[in-house]
Amino acid sequence: IFVEQYFMTVNIEGETAQHVAQTMILPAAARYLNDLLTTAERADDLGLKTDGVLDTAKKLNGLIDELTKAIDALAAQNQELGGDEVLSKAEHMRANIIPAMNAVRDIVDPLERIVPDDLWPVPTYRDMLFAR
Repeated sequence: IFVEQYFMTVNIEGETAQHVAQTMILPAAARYLNDLLTTAERADDLGLKTDGVLDTAKKLNGLIDELTKAIDALAAQNQELGGDEVLSKAEHMRANIIPAMNAVRDIVDPLERIVPDDLWPVPTYRDMLFAR
């Protein structure tokens, strides 16, 4: 019973992590990238330097690319349930889903520090730790 509960819990977490990353985090990061590029273009029209804006845009673009790959890897693992037996399904969760979720999180964490709070779609760690 515990092994089945473990499988079901991690399966739901994996699918939820994929959904949140794909439908909330990635679009927020893309919106901010668009804002940065628009700012750089407008500043360039006025002859202003935009080194900091462009550096942030490059860093953000790289994280978006990494996140897309990590989401795709998680989605692929979510499609594979690990066989017909509950034990093999639980082992698949431990060996594949959890590492794939951690890979997504490893990219989302730095994105949280870059994307402005007004664009970030979920509570930040700071919001959860220190009530405003």
